[in-house]
Amino acid sequence: MLKLSPGTRSHLSSLPDRPPRASGRPRRPAKPWPLGVDEVLKWDTVSAAFYEVLQGLEIALRNALDRQLTGCYGAARYDNPAVGLDLGALERVAKARLEIARAGQVSTPARVVARLSFGFWVSLVGAGGRLDLAGGRACYEMTLWRPALRRAFPHRTVLTRIAAYQPLNALRKLRNRIAHHEPIFARQLVEDHERILEVTGWMSPGARAWVEGRSRVPVLLGASNQATAVAG
Repeated sequence: MLKLSPGTRSHLSSLPDRPPRASGRPRRPAKPWPLGVDEVLKWDTVSAAFYEVLQGLEIALRNALDRQLTGCYGAARYDNPAVGLDLGALERVAKARLEIARAGQVSTPARVVARLSFGFWVSLVGAGGRLDLAGGRACYEMTLWRPALRRAFPHRTVLTRIAAYQPLNALRKLRNRIAHHEPIFARQLVEDHERILEVTGWMSPGARAWVEGRSRVPVLLGASNQATAVAG
């Protein structure tokens, strides 16, 4: 039996099966559904395949950044004031520890790291947000990037923080669209897939090869293009 994601089930169940009842006021023409049932199922599979390769990128990024932070700031890297984490990052760390406690587990650095989201790791390559309610700002360029995180990308030469952040943040947005069951069929998906592999390779060519070797995306996109050509 084909297993559908919650987003797909919601989309299919909301497709109208008969015209709306007429009212006394003139109605604007209904906007046609951009995809039929078969297309929804197809793109749901493509989205799932993208989510898999994005998870590979997330693990590579998490491991690379955490390794550099540990080497620079020690085992208590997320409690060290010298790291200069902004309020948003500190809140996410505190939330991770609370979830660990609620699960009846002891909070260890490894468990905290495992519960921190892709958005958290991407944010560490950003500029930094508010440090306090008085309006102070974190400067991740000086506290994170230069002393530590630039070394997380040893296979990309002359990489600035901004040049690392931009593709990572774009991929974070793609991941969020998929996680929220939003459509991705209008994107340049071949380029998205190559970007995932490229950024993963900046950190580890081995990790890139592992992700690429298990990715279902090229086959699914090829089948999709063939089906579109036949339909055309």
